[in-house]
Amino acid sequence: MFGETVEDEEDAALVRAGVGAKDVEQRAGRAVEAEAMVEHGRNSRKVRRSLRRLLRSAQAPVFVAGDALPNRRDSEMFPVCSDKEKSRMKWVLALAAMFAASGQAGAQQASGEGYFIAKRACEATQSIRGGDGVQPATLTVDRAYRFVAENKQPASHYLIEIPDVSPNRRWVERDCGERVASVGAAASTGAKSSSDSTVSTRNILAISWQPAFCEGQSNKPECRSQTADRADASRFSLHGLWPQPRSKQYCGAAAGLKDKDKSPAWQSLPAPELSAETRRRLEAAMPGTQSFLDRHEWARHGTCYGRNADGYFTETLALLDAVNASPVAKLFADRVGKDVTAEEIRGAFDQAFGNGAGERVRIACRNDGDRRLVTELTIGLGGEVGATPDLPALLRAARPTKAGCPGGVVDAAGLQ
Repeated sequence: MFGETVEDEEDAALVRAGVGAKDVEQRAGRAVEAEAMVEHGRNSRKVRRSLRRLLRSAQAPVFVAGDALPNRRDSEMFPVCSDKEKSRMKWVLALAAMFAASGQAGAQQASGEGYFIAKRACEATQSIRGGDGVQPATLTVDRAYRFVAENKQPASHYLIEIPDVSPNRRWVERDCGERVASVGAAASTGAKSSSDSTVSTRNILAISWQPAFCEGQSNKPECRSQTADRADASRFSLHGLWPQPRSKQYCGAAAGLKDKDKSPAWQSLPAPELSAETRRRLEAAMPGTQSFLDRHEWARHGTCYGRNADGYFTETLALLDAVNASPVAKLFADRVGKDVTAEEIRGAFDQAFGNGAGERVRIACRNDGDRRLVTELTIGLGGEVGATPDLPALLRAARPTKAGCPGGVVDAAGLQ
């Protein structure tokens, strides 16, 4: 709990205040005992008992973990103490307060990943039992809050972070909402996936409007072969699913592929190992497979996702299918050759996936002569995707982002 330098300084201060070296040693031993109880999950009653022994050793008023320290003048707290004794008592009370904080943290389970989606406007309190004098915060329905910890297993309460309140970590009843982000073990075939063997719970889905992409890439085989009746002329195509943060790239065995991936010839990269069905679906949804985009996406991003190649692309395709079956895709199909605004795009996401979903979407555009074309959408997701993703929950659990491009033309197939 204490660093060596701080510990030495505090011991020296006690000796200067008239506390003998033997007393300092005894108190240090009791402090270590109490701290060890907290770190090893001992119950709060035993921790409080150890703190009482610690406090009594200095003949101080007894305040234990969970009690509020009095906010009074020294003369009221220690009416018959000398200045030297007052200094000693203050130090002991401060130590008790620090143990109280450690006890609260130690009672929680290990920190978790993901988010808590509020389903009811519940009160979130600083302590589970309440009565701490801190005004409760009220949760906003359908808002995502960062998950910190649970109080026990199975949990009755979750500790979450609530922006714009102080203190910002509050307890909320588990049944007030749902936790988004379970962690699974990673399988590995072909190039190995992320070395931490957990599934990524912070991701960005990148989907392209292929006709606009091809306006600047006319030499690529997937652009030379594009026709108005091909699926990618009227629906979104897959670019990739990118684990976050951005530095999370080329994990495991793929680290040695980084130089090859930088070259223009992606065919030198190993092909991801996919089932025949996944390969068929991927080639239909990702025209860039004709330029070996799938190899690039797997090496750079997929290896950090926490699934094998088949799992990575299967879950990514499920996300794309959800967008293509929504009012978002219909908006684009209806606007081919016409303008669409960022506000309309984000509004379509809200209509399809719930209020606030559009705030997780960023629009990318490029200039083509005197036209500005919408080329890609990047979509923030929070939580584990899974084979049947709950896209509304994943969107709510992500951080809002700026809209990016204000809008542009939904390009038609064929070079304009």
